Amino acid sequence: MTIDFPPNPSSPGAPTPGQIFTDPGGAGSWQWDGVKWSVYSGPAGASVTVSDTAPSSPNNGNLWFNSSPGVGQLFIYYADPNTSQWVITCNLGGGQYLPLSGGTTTGPITHQNAGVLIGNAGSPPGQGGLVLNANAAAPAAAGVANLRVLAADNGYTIAALESYGSGASIFATRQGGGTAAAPAAVGNGYGLGAYAGYGYDGTGFGEGGRLAFQTTQAWTGAAHGSQLTVFAIPNGSTTDKFIAGLSADTGCQFQGTTGNDNPPAGWVGEFLSAVTSSAVSMPINGTATNIISLALTPGDWDITGFAAIGSSGNLGTNFAFGVSPLSNTLPVTYTQLQMPGMNNFSGAIPPLRVTLASAATYYLIGYCQASSGTAQASGEIFARRRR
Repeated sequence: MTIDFPPNPSSPGAPTPGQIFTDPGGAGSWQWDGVKWSVYSGPAGASVTVSDTAPSSPNNGNLWFNSSPGVGQLFIYYADPNTSQWVITCNLGGGQYLPLSGGTTTGPITHQNAGVLIGNAGSPPGQGGLVLNANAAAPAAAGVANLRVLAADNGYTIAALESYGSGASIFATRQGGGTAAAPAAVGNGYGLGAYAGYGYDGTGFGEGGRLAFQTTQAWTGAAHGSQLTVFAIPNGSTTDKFIAGLSADTGCQFQGTTGNDNPPAGWVGEFLSAVTSSAVSMPINGTATNIISLALTPGDWDITGFAAIGSSGNLGTNFAFGVSPLSNTLPVTYTQLQMPGMNNFSGAIPPLRVTLASAATYYLIGYCQASSGTAQASGEIFARRRR
């Protein structure tokens, strides 16, 4: 389409600076800037110069879309009594704008009725939540009021809270009754927050357990009773189960085992034992002798046992047994039967509590006095980790 502009400055009837020419065919309007004709307006209103560089010799009110890669911003040429300059048009309030690439924003930014997605976009992005995506795949929407962070495949997501000096980093959840506009005190049994673990089961993500904070009374300004509870899901189920509770009023409560297993080494309740496979020969001259021993690891233990001592030939007069950390040595406190005319003695050893800073061996000790003949002993020593 050919446009018939007015004569150039060297011809009669040359245009004057600022003169506007409107094409009779409706192609638009142009303004003479003293050197050339520049687009002034289009059929639907003000036209826009699309260019990587700003138009030369602009007039007040001219629009320019900066098409430079990564910019994509619309500017208007604004002239005030002191200066004239290109001004960004996409003002978000408070005189700040958000650049598409680079740049720095200051002051608050309000984003209403929509979510925010940073990274590889999903559809629809955000939906009221915040999605930080470092994965090559586009994520599903975060959902309302959610924060979702996606790591690259085989990568990690880390939430780091950092503080210095006498401050502290606190991850906090808050719960109120009523509404945000009219909050009310929480009642008994309210959830105050939880940390839950989820896993993908082939069809979707499901809960695998959680650590939860719950109220244990209706709250007032002087009463904030609460407990920490732990839930896990048994094998073959998708329903969580209470397994532990920690309360300042009732103490710690843990579910006991429902199987015939033994706690792993080092755990509370660990059980160790040793039993004689055959009778042990005992001297009859009143010499303390090891019946069997048990090696213990560091910790707090309750030790007990059972022993039987018998003599043949002349009847014994003194039998004793006990648990000792010293080989072939009766402890200070032991079980004893001193009665002439007996040839055997058996019984349980009272529990002995020991706290070990390092590994140690404890012995089941036997003792026999008889005038003649022989004596034998057998028994068992066992220990339970107390805490």
